[in-house]
Amino acid sequence: MTDEINIMLVEDQPEYRDVIKLAIDKTSDLHLASMYGTAEKALSSMQMSLPDVILLDLRLLGMSGIDAIPKFRESSPSTPIIVLTNSNRERDILAAISHGAAGYLLKCASLDQIIEGIHTVMGGGASLDPSVAKLIMRNISDESVSETLSLSKRKMEVLSLLAEGLVKKEIADQLNIAYGTVDSYVKDIYEALQVHNAPAAVNKAHRLGLFKRRKESLTGFAGIVRLACQRMKQWIVEELCKLFALQRRGWKPLLRSETPVLHLAGRRSGAKSCILYLASCIFWSCILRSQKAAPFKHVASSSR
Repeated sequence: MTDEINIMLVEDQPEYRDVIKLAIDKTSDLHLASMYGTAEKALSSMQMSLPDVILLDLRLLGMSGIDAIPKFRESSPSTPIIVLTNSNRERDILAAISHGAAGYLLKCASLDQIIEGIHTVMGGGASLDPSVAKLIMRNISDESVSETLSLSKRKMEVLSLLAEGLVKKEIADQLNIAYGTVDSYVKDIYEALQVHNAPAAVNKAHRLGLFKRRKESLTGFAGIVRLACQRMKQWIVEELCKLFALQRRGWKPLLRSETPVLHLAGRRSGAKSCILYLASCIFWSCILRSQKAAPFKHVASSSR
């Protein structure tokens, strides 16, 4: 009996507790020492006796399993914890492992797999569901890539425009560079991120925090000026559209990007772009206001 592994089960579903108890009772070297429906009661019992291993559900009434892991570790640092849950969400998996769980098994696992997981953990190993192990390895790979990955400022601009849904030709027009140059940048981005298409590149860039880094890099005076220019451009375009809306006839084509001044402005960036937008706004404002009366008189006379 001294070689028995004493197990604490923290599970709020009575039916599943009975299933686990049945599997443990059939295993000669395992002993279900205690069962609790809440983490609070299980933690209180740790003051009287310590189990050899803890099977812990995450979705519990009161304190969650995620929050309970550090407290179990504090009460008994040497007692391994195996999470036994229905949740295969990445957030739960990474939180449990980072808090110190020695294993993570899904309830859909067979009873033999759960028993084997207990023996593995007691032997000093880590018991992980295959899908969980794959996810963890992917995140470890992503972290190593994140530490060494470095994209140039121009490539980050291309990646940001890809994230906005622009195609290569539109990116070339936006940045005022050749299509071939954009195509080369995109290939380099795919290779650096180890992906094969734009959605995968954007998704991985978000996971690695590349867009967050870019946002943080826009601090200081230069970043403030750049953001101010972007805001000014948006405001000028909105005001220009309001002026165009004053004319109900004859001016709709001017709203298109093919309008010479606007198209020229759209291919610039920063202060030059704002100046061109402002110039176009003043130019068309003067024309519209000088021609405003006649067309409306015409519309009024034709409606009679």
